Amino acid sequence: MRLYKELNSAVLQCWKSASRWDDMVKSSSDAILLSTPTEIITDAGRNTKSTRTRPFRASQFCVITGDLTEEIYHALPKGKGRPLTTLSTADISIKLARFFPNERYTAHSFKHGAVSLAIQKAVEFKLDAIAVSIMAKHKTTQDLTDQTIGYAQDIKGAIAAARLLGTAKITAHL
Repeated sequence: MRLYKELNSAVLQCWKSASRWDDMVKSSSDAILLSTPTEIITDAGRNTKSTRTRPFRASQFCVITGDLTEEIYHALPKGKGRPLTTLSTADISIKLARFFPNERYTAHSFKHGAVSLAIQKAVEFKLDAIAVSIMAKHKTTQDLTDQTIGYAQDIKGAIAAARLLGTAKITAHL
């Protein structure tokens, strides 16, 4: 049961934040800035390939809202420094192949599918296209600068910066 809860939370969070599975593996409960049943704010910090060299990049933040947020909230690991998942990229790839034997899903399929759907939802609901790039953790020249994010050093500043980026408008539809 614990593995199911962990897998469920990690898969849903991976989907809602358009992350690579490897980002989930490298991340921990310390990356959760705020969690309520209706809003989860994450800070990828130095866990993704881009933020190790640019720790104040705007795309490190994601505000998760909408469907399934409460399920993620209840399954999040409790306590500091707890891994979001103990399943490696190879483990999740094996599980995907077993659950979907006729498909060619990989650990990157979560991000690919979420970004593809986010683009469609941005058009459908007339949402800010830049928020899709930010949620996908892709470089954009129209987000908050690294220097501006650097001033948001405390938890309140980081939460406010994360909300300002607009990813909640996208994740609400995933």
